[in-house]
Amino acid sequence: MRINKALTCRILLSLLCLSHLALPAKQPEGLKILQAESRFVIDGDLADWAAIADIPIQFTAEGKVLPPSADLTVTARFSFDSEYFFAALKVLDDRIEFPDMGRREGDGFYLAFVSPDAATTSERSLIFGFSRFGNEPIAIIDRPGDEGSAPVRDVQFQIKLNEPEQAVFYELAIPWKYIPYFRPFFHQELGINLTYDDLDAGQKEVVQLVPDPEYAPESAAPKKWLGAEFVLGPPRVLEFQSSLNANHFYPEDERKLNLAVHSPAPQSGWQARMIMTTPLGNVQSQRPLSFNQGMNILSFPVELEKTTTGICELSLGVIDEKGALRYTDDKRFFLMDRQEFEAYEIKLADIKKGEPFAKDLVFRESLPTLEIRLQWIRDFMEKSPPFADLESVQQWNLDIKDLFKLVEEAKPALFPPGRIVRLGYRSEADGALRSYSLLVPDWYDQKTPLPLLVTLAGGAADERRAMFGMASSYFGPKVRKRAGDFFILAPKVEDTGGWYAGGSAQRVIETIEHLTKIYSVNTKSIVLDGLSRGGYGALRLALQNPGTFRGVIVRSGILIPPEHSGAENIMDMFDRAKNQNILIVHGDQDRAAPIEEVRRAVARLQEFKANVRYIEVKGAGSDNYEKWDDVFSWLRDTLGDSVVDLKPPKKQRDKESEKKKRNPPPPPSLLMIFSLPGSRGLGDFRRF
Repeated sequence: MRINKALTCRILLSLLCLSHLALPAKQPEGLKILQAESRFVIDGDLADWAAIADIPIQFTAEGKVLPPSADLTVTARFSFDSEYFFAALKVLDDRIEFPDMGRREGDGFYLAFVSPDAATTSERSLIFGFSRFGNEPIAIIDRPGDEGSAPVRDVQFQIKLNEPEQAVFYELAIPWKYIPYFRPFFHQELGINLTYDDLDAGQKEVVQLVPDPEYAPESAAPKKWLGAEFVLGPPRVLEFQSSLNANHFYPEDERKLNLAVHSPAPQSGWQARMIMTTPLGNVQSQRPLSFNQGMNILSFPVELEKTTTGICELSLGVIDEKGALRYTDDKRFFLMDRQEFEAYEIKLADIKKGEPFAKDLVFRESLPTLEIRLQWIRDFMEKSPPFADLESVQQWNLDIKDLFKLVEEAKPALFPPGRIVRLGYRSEADGALRSYSLLVPDWYDQKTPLPLLVTLAGGAADERRAMFGMASSYFGPKVRKRAGDFFILAPKVEDTGGWYAGGSAQRVIETIEHLTKIYSVNTKSIVLDGLSRGGYGALRLALQNPGTFRGVIVRSGILIPPEHSGAENIMDMFDRAKNQNILIVHGDQDRAAPIEEVRRAVARLQEFKANVRYIEVKGAGSDNYEKWDDVFSWLRDTLGDSVVDLKPPKKQRDKESEKKKRNPPPPPSLLMIFSLPGSRGLGDFRRF
């Protein structure tokens, strides 16, 4: 039998090409994560991981398998002990691109820990991000409700490159304290997902442990996970873990501190000592402690004679029979006194009967900012899971105290300028309390009307992320407040998947109207901005309300919604675009909104005599470009003579000048990069 060699070569070549295509596959059923026999040395060398099996990270976000190849192959290994969750990754990649000053995105990965309180998805998640900036390994954490990612300084993390093999090794150790709802000595299952972002020549490829299109931290959508069973080994050394039964309580609730002791031998004559720091003072107690060989689960009551609303700090120390400290841990919990909040409600009712409420519009319209914080805390106590993030509720409680001081002095319940805050208002549609995020510039005073920039988040992103992303960009070194001082407003809408139509569009208008009641806004200088779906929403609102807005900024806008989204085709509204000022910025490699659609929309807008400026970014995808310089230059030109440059009072100017002479500002640092919230990807580390 003769074989056609040319045909054989073509078949082999075809098979090689097809081998890297994503194919449908069955998802893994679960993981078993074994306790480490000894603590790993976090140095990027994976030699001490030989006993731990590799786990392929191979799914695309759409649920297909990406076969191993020289272009991208990712495997992971997991382990744990009483103090840390350990992970190690080996990545084969023919082109490794870490983020740097010239590139916002780069190679790196997200590790998500998800509370398994639903079948496949959960809203209770913590997401860690890992990459390298310059020569520095970087680790960030993203908690639910946060405005953005924050650095984690006590996560051990190292990266090691092997250029001859075109490989990169990641190794890390995450302290369990970052995951308040899980301790492997008390619970055996936790949801996990790992997503690796590979950037090659501007194109991103994503592989995951479990397919999840909404894996990014800025997406508020529930996260998908794979159940991981944590398997304890035999006790080799004495190990401890502790956990409260919850981290928020009413005074009458049972409060328990649970202590897990994994011991190679029985012990007696020990003590557990607790020191509690509360808003009313300190409380100390101690209990006798003894335990058997193996795993011991012990519980101690957490008692308080006097209570008030606020954060309590609990310090635990385990003392052996010789008086040596063998273990220590700190816990925090929030206590809400119902009677205190009932008193707040009575006080508010009295304030609404007073003269300032009747005669002062600003005072009256400011009260929902106080009321909504009372509602947030009540909702937190009633609806949150046993372990929830305490940063927000702690801040709300402090805000309530500060705002009550103001209203008792007949002053509006408003925050000082120069900071991003969340204000409340009552919807005229249904009377419900709603909120929005706002930045009032430094040195604002009621006498000077300021322009307003309204920014709309894209997709499932939180409005606070949109706000922080915009603010951090505007105050960065490249832009430096190029368009003067203005308010920045980010509306909160319930249905960001609704393309800012219907009720969502009404929320945007309501927030603008409320802002004009309490601050001095130049209503002839309101500019809309939007990213992705928010770009669609911004342009749609401008077209529906011709003459209302000074301009529209559309960044990576999805101008033609998917067929079954229910959103309108705004190209049918372009006949209303005459003389409207529109800036469109788009990457020519954007997969969410193909460049051909955007070019066609720009051409139609020009046909209808809109004042369109179009910036097409070569080689860029969806918002992975840096064009803020152009955006804010356009904004200044569009605002024209309504641009305002606020200045501090003379005494404060002199004081600031003297302070700068004594303490010159430090050069940009990684810490400053980390501190910027609103990041859109692992490489989105813009300097402040």
